[in-house]
Amino acid sequence: MRTSPFKADDLVDILTLIFRAAGCADDIAKEVADALVDADLSGHDTHGSRQVDFYVERLKRGEVDGLARPTIESDMGGLVRIGGNRAFGQIAGAFAARLGAERAARDGSCIVCLSGSGHLGRNGRWAEIAADRNVGSLHFGQGIPQSGPVAPHGGREGRLNTNPIALGLPGATPHEPIVLDCATSAVSGSTIKQAHDRGTSLDTPCLVKTDGTVTADPAAFMAGDAAVMTFGGFKGFGLSVFSEILSTIVATAGDARPSTNSLFSIYFSVEKLMSLGDYGERLAAYRDRVVTCPPLPGVDTVMLPGDRSREARRRAAEWGFTLTADTARHVRRAAEIAGVWEDVAYRCPELRYWGHEPAAGKGDGHDGQR
Repeated sequence: MRTSPFKADDLVDILTLIFRAAGCADDIAKEVADALVDADLSGHDTHGSRQVDFYVERLKRGEVDGLARPTIESDMGGLVRIGGNRAFGQIAGAFAARLGAERAARDGSCIVCLSGSGHLGRNGRWAEIAADRNVGSLHFGQGIPQSGPVAPHGGREGRLNTNPIALGLPGATPHEPIVLDCATSAVSGSTIKQAHDRGTSLDTPCLVKTDGTVTADPAAFMAGDAAVMTFGGFKGFGLSVFSEILSTIVATAGDARPSTNSLFSIYFSVEKLMSLGDYGERLAAYRDRVVTCPPLPGVDTVMLPGDRSREARRRAAEWGFTLTADTARHVRRAAEIAGVWEDVAYRCPELRYWGHEPAAGKGDGHDGQR
């Protein structure tokens, strides 16, 4: 696959231009662009810039509103409901995370229910926002009200959604949070779509076909002939059940809307539970005990959750950002839909050398969500 060295700030500018042309307010366009490129830099490119044409299509269909902003619907201090109002998930999610972290830092804890937002994207971002305030957090997401692409444990048809979870804690030192961000399905819908676009197989056979056989071929999923399995057998299935109930039923008060995401989050202040000095000292000792474990053959080093994203950002800062041909096709297609292709091509001439049609597909096969 051809690649091109790229400055992350240049890609942010291009995505911002596209979103503004598609009808977003200036600050919303910039924040969404920043979030997508940050996902790329963090190694979560499935939720990064390759989503841009999907987002522009949703803007054109009215499924997300580029001018909308989240609002507080009810406020009981330690329990807050936020209406997403079909705002971009990156906007609504950050609003909810900042509010939840602020309340937890002040009062000790806070539960935040967000409903009716656009696609939330990389959920580890909410945990990072909280950790910056020395607040730990747990996030259970999705909130789509109908059967999805994931098979329950022991089943062979889709009944669940990908139901991502994110967990976060402050680090032993600033800017080193411990963050777990994963789908409860074996892989996310975006990962399957990306593999299909690139013409590759999944790393492991984690798709169950309607005849009960298991495959690693993403084409079976894209054709509607296979469902995704949950990770870890029954354990991942159990986490998926809790995430779906909390996000779809509890966070939305039973009113989950099609083509929206919802999020159930718990925030708690580490500083109110113990001294930050003691926490940092004990966490540093814990980290040392874990990461000094001798690695398996072929593994460079043992890492804690969050370390891989941090290392990916470090490498990007040192060596530059790589724009893949796959991502370039999505960016070009979004620019064409928004009517600013010539402006984008002027800023980034190398985009002209890649085909402009993604390999196929509309999201992960479930209600326009990825």
